[in-house]
Amino acid sequence: MRTILALFAATLTLGATRAQLLEPETTPAPVPAVNSVSTTPRISFDIYEVDFGDIFDDERQVAYFPFRNAGQQRLVIRQVKTTCGCTSPKLEKTEYAPGETGQVEVRFNPARKHGRVQQRITIVSNDPQQEQLQLNLIAKVNRRVIIDPPVVSFHQAGRNEKTTKIVTIAGRGEEFKIEELSFANPNLFEAKILGDKMVEIDGEQRRQYEIEVTLLDSAPIGRSTTQLEITTNESVQEEKNVPNVTVTSSANIAGDLIATPTRIQLRNLKPNAPFTAQVRLSHRGRVAFNIVEAAVNDQGGEAPEVLIKPIGDSAYRIVINGVTPDNARYVRGTLSITTDIAGEEVKTINYYGNIVRK
Repeated sequence: MRTILALFAATLTLGATRAQLLEPETTPAPVPAVNSVSTTPRISFDIYEVDFGDIFDDERQVAYFPFRNAGQQRLVIRQVKTTCGCTSPKLEKTEYAPGETGQVEVRFNPARKHGRVQQRITIVSNDPQQEQLQLNLIAKVNRRVIIDPPVVSFHQAGRNEKTTKIVTIAGRGEEFKIEELSFANPNLFEAKILGDKMVEIDGEQRRQYEIEVTLLDSAPIGRSTTQLEITTNESVQEEKNVPNVTVTSSANIAGDLIATPTRIQLRNLKPNAPFTAQVRLSHRGRVAFNIVEAAVNDQGGEAPEVLIKPIGDSAYRIVINGVTPDNARYVRGTLSITTDIAGEEVKTINYYGNIVRK
């Protein structure tokens, strides 16, 4: 009897054990598929970087970055930004439906670049996971022609003074040759080749020309700019499609008369109150000259009084005495001085100032 009870108890224990093992577990949370489609806008580019390799600094490049809206909401590209004005992006439109494709076209101008260059294009969109993403352009830019200095400037050149400066042009290889020099405006400058020689620059053999640029004594007073165009044996070959080399040439020619200051700023002006200012006009070469007339054209009210006081034979002090208007916000005018200096018969100095009201 005891044996039967023991077997019965063992059977109950085993049954309880099996029942515990078969008890259902808590249902786990579903794991999202790795490649599931986003329920938000999702911008996806095929490529994120374009390497142009070795290029010359006169070879403009174009790159295309295809993309797709891989989400389920409308994709809006809010902005396309670049790190340099040499990189110009283009986008056909700014909104793309789910599944729709597009491309960012980027134009790169390597002018004035040298060596390894990397330009970044930043795409700003309504993709919540990557509101800003970056595209890259890479290139190794080689200089076809090396210009030193790249800009020829004649600052504060004297009137009727014929002055010169030297610029060097170095092309690749022994065969490089300059065929012609010409200015867009031949009345300002002239240029001629002084000689050439072989030099090594950045480990490369180049033929370097020395060019003398002359500012003509007939150039007018003031600021002038033009281009020196250099035709080479490469640029004359149509199959090479190499442009001419250009060098910007500029001059700021000062006249014989020097006005100090060149413009007058009036300070601490009050309504219906007197003000005064003065200008010193002198000859650069300390040559005697005469002021024929000095007059003021005032835009804010009654013209001020003008007094002329000689300082020796080659300079004058011109004093302006006026009264500010009662109902104006500013004083503006021009002082015109007429002299007997040929080519500089009239010298003008602007004056201005804001009227402060309580």
